[in-house]
Amino acid sequence: AIFRNGNRVSLSSDIPGSPLALIGPLFNMEAAMTMQDPTNPESKVFPSGREGINLEQAIKSVTAFPAWQLRMEDKIGTLEVGKYADIVVLQQSLFDVSRRDIADVRVLATMMHGKFTHRDGI
Repeated sequence: AIFRNGNRVSLSSDIPGSPLALIGPLFNMEAAMTMQDPTNPESKVFPSGREGINLEQAIKSVTAFPAWQLRMEDKIGTLEVGKYADIVVLQQSLFDVSRRDIADVRVLATMMHGKFTHRDGI
């Protein structure tokens, strides 16, 4: 209902209160999409009867919406000419994996301001 009403929602984690394995954007996206614990294949939907968000909403919730909330949408959040080249290269397209596998997709590289900050296999 929140997204249908046009609200902009950001997904994030409680840092430093959460364990490192539970703070990544892909983990948060899977949890918001499935309403289940990504670390537990047997977890039940919580809260019961609720539907998660879709992949497009999840992606915007870790990119464009946080940029807007920080009032930095002119610099970050989407890929456009004139913005910082902040990107993530994933091993698989999130559109090609099941919702329950989003958190397991490997990050191959990250770039900030057009420079690699992480490389794993690239």
